[in-house]
Amino acid sequence: MTTALLPAIRRGELGGNWLAAFRAVERRFVWQARIAMLVVGATGFYMIEAADLWDRFSSVAYWWMHAMVGVWAIFAIGVFVVEPLFLDRRLPALAARRPWMAVAHWLFAHA
Repeated sequence: MTTALLPAIRRGELGGNWLAAFRAVERRFVWQARIAMLVVGATGFYMIEAADLWDRFSSVAYWWMHAMVGVWAIFAIGVFVVEPLFLDRRLPALAARRPWMAVAHWLFAHA
């Protein structure tokens, strides 16, 4: 969404009311993102449980497992908490600061 939609907004390809276009695309995309987040979390939990890998979380040698759970948690909080509770209400005000939004989306997408 970030790499496809924001460049189109900057180039003016979505027409004059880019905020309405952004919301229309975002409404359709957000449920796909939420379902994908749940599937990724459930399958990750299943793999850890099925292979009995819980002890790896107590070892620093498996730091990458902590990192994967951390990245998933950041995105899950963004999709399930920040977006519906805070961002949805503040989007018109944030839209006035489009350069800030573009930087925030780029950072979030490349985290």
